[in-house]
Amino acid sequence: MPEFVSYHSTVSNRGALAEHLLREPELLAVFEGVGGRREDLEAIAEAGKQAALLSMARFEATSQRMTAVTRVKTALAELQREHKAILAVLRVVAHELERAGAPNELLAQAQGVLEDQRARRVRAQPDASGARSHRGHAREVIRLEIEKDALSLLELVELHAALARRCVTVARLEALRQAADALGGQQALRAASEGKRQSSVAAERGAVKEQKQAWSLCYRLLRLAARKDARIDAMLSEAVRPRRRSRRD
Repeated sequence: MPEFVSYHSTVSNRGALAEHLLREPELLAVFEGVGGRREDLEAIAEAGKQAALLSMARFEATSQRMTAVTRVKTALAELQREHKAILAVLRVVAHELERAGAPNELLAQAQGVLEDQRARRVRAQPDASGARSHRGHAREVIRLEIEKDALSLLELVELHAALARRCVTVARLEALRQAADALGGQQALRAASEGKRQSSVAAERGAVKEQKQAWSLCYRLLRLAARKDARIDAMLSEAVRPRRRSRRD
């Protein structure tokens, strides 16, 4: 038998039934007349209210997470485009310097940045599971290595003049570094929003479970009360599980 784990219409209807009986002295008297207690209904109603509030918090956290993920993906795509454009220029500059007889150490440093790019493409491939955590880790790896490349090129002062002749200025390299650093902050916000969403989900499930337990304890009493009052019977029919209305819940 499937269990409800999040807020939905049946949880709402159960809470509404309990609240209605608590508001109506006549109906409450019918429930108490078959052995029920006000506290039984209060437990159902309070858990329903908590589940509703937590459901709203979950939807808000989910929305925030989706917005954060979209921003991270967009920023990372832009960062990668700029990084690739700069490395395309670096590849040409490295070839020119090699033909001009530049020092081997300088050529090795430039080539090292280009080799890192090839290695990064291998490391960033998703694993067979395609797990969300792996994708987040892969994005962070890419961000860190782009930032590292920007720092390396900023430190290779000997390359700056040749790069600038091809529109890759020191200012552009610094902008790349800053963009990579800022993306780290965005990814931290995304992780925080995911943590908030997971916390809301767990709390919501707890409230739903709490209501289910309270409901199960006094369901038979509600059935007895429903036999005595058609109004309770009508509300009770809306508060049982949709697929089990012909059987006891």
